[in-house]
Amino acid sequence: MERVEMPIVVCGELKHVSDGNRVVLRYGTDFEVHVPALEREDIERMRATTNIELRSLHIDEIAIFINELGKLWLDEGFKFRNLAIKYASETTQYVGPSVYYDLGLLSSAMRRVKVYDMLESEIENAYYLEEWIPRQTVYRHAEPRGKVLHIMVGNIPMVGLFSILRSVLTKNVTIAKLPKRDILTSLLFAHSFLELDARHPITKSISAVYWEPGSPVEDECLAMADVVCAWGRRESIEAIKRKIPYGVEFMEFGPKKSIHLIGAGVPDYGYVAMKAAYDVSIYDQQACFSPQETFFEGDPEPYVEALRFWLERNLLRIPKMPLTEDEKASLTRARAEARFRGWKVVAPKHTGWTIVVTDGPCVIRDHPLNRTVYIHPVRNLREALPFVDKDTQTAAIDPPEKARALADDLVERGVARITEVGRAGRFRPGISHDGMLPMERMIRWVSIERGVRFRYKFWALTPEEDDRLFYGMGRENEEEHPMEAWKAYERANLK
Repeated sequence: MERVEMPIVVCGELKHVSDGNRVVLRYGTDFEVHVPALEREDIERMRATTNIELRSLHIDEIAIFINELGKLWLDEGFKFRNLAIKYASETTQYVGPSVYYDLGLLSSAMRRVKVYDMLESEIENAYYLEEWIPRQTVYRHAEPRGKVLHIMVGNIPMVGLFSILRSVLTKNVTIAKLPKRDILTSLLFAHSFLELDARHPITKSISAVYWEPGSPVEDECLAMADVVCAWGRRESIEAIKRKIPYGVEFMEFGPKKSIHLIGAGVPDYGYVAMKAAYDVSIYDQQACFSPQETFFEGDPEPYVEALRFWLERNLLRIPKMPLTEDEKASLTRARAEARFRGWKVVAPKHTGWTIVVTDGPCVIRDHPLNRTVYIHPVRNLREALPFVDKDTQTAAIDPPEKARALADDLVERGVARITEVGRAGRFRPGISHDGMLPMERMIRWVSIERGVRFRYKFWALTPEEDDRLFYGMGRENEEEHPMEAWKAYERANLK
């Protein structure tokens, strides 16, 4: 039995396990993680922490800090990177290339120029966080909301890390509730802030802690938050939503599914299948953006054969997580039910991947995940539309030219993101996340109105004329009916 004792982070400081304070999380039969629980003094420190120092930093100072942090995570000798790779296989069961790719993605996103890209894609201009910028007849500014509580899940390790970055970039205090399934990746990320500079205002704004869902500590942390980002299953999010105080911004990232839409006219089905197999293989379909079903225009036979080849090959390129007994049973049942319905099942004797070709579009209620693809032959891709709803996050389409023709109908039914096959898990700058721009939700827009002498379209009166018509200027014995004044005001502004 391997046991790891790991301190949590409270307001930028390490809190270690002690004999009288330890929470034990078990993974399988031979790996344990021990962390300390939050105590009253920790909760009060978190409650008292403000973002005053963080607000005083220029956004470029934050970008430079994040850039330096990214360099650490890019270094293959960095101890926290190596620990994350080592322990990911114990907690999440993800191994080798999957974790390695994720850490590369993280390091790339933390480059100074990428920080500006992320901010500009969500709040238009990073300098809204610094200045009062002219916009129409006002000066507009982005003000941090205060404290952001992230209630994380562990199915995709990088999700938690990017969530932390969002609140840092918007100058908010971060409280990261670590996920039980993968407590170590986000915790090691929080430790790396201290490694870079333990006294930096960004570091002091970070807490990465653990509590059992539904505990009194959760209620206290929800009560002190100005923004809550909740990730997880529908029931978990509903339970949290009921506790959110009035005036607290709430962002929910619940369970989603995604699809492939492959149209006629594809010049090379082998090439498309190669990209599609990658979408299906990463994270073993645990991610919201992982396609579970394919709507295929025409005869799918050539595509099925190519997809079979690439799914098998990906077992070497992207090693699969070991299945639990329940997962094996679910997959066995799915294959048997498909055969019973007369559908074609293409699968090896092992449980590495499964392709099911249905007899037409239908609802798949109990998808077993784990690299299982249901292919629905259709005469036209529009036959997929009735099977798209608000729980469909990503629609990956090939040929890409068909995306614009289908886009309006897809988003009307609930799709949040349309991309190319092969890009389901490789996001491009400017995307929205589940139909929102999360960093915009972590700020509040404030404004200073410019004086009425500032000329603007649709304004035909001088300030004095406007005052006389609108206010009456306090004239005695005013006989004009108020409605006549309003009519004069409207006539003047229609010039």
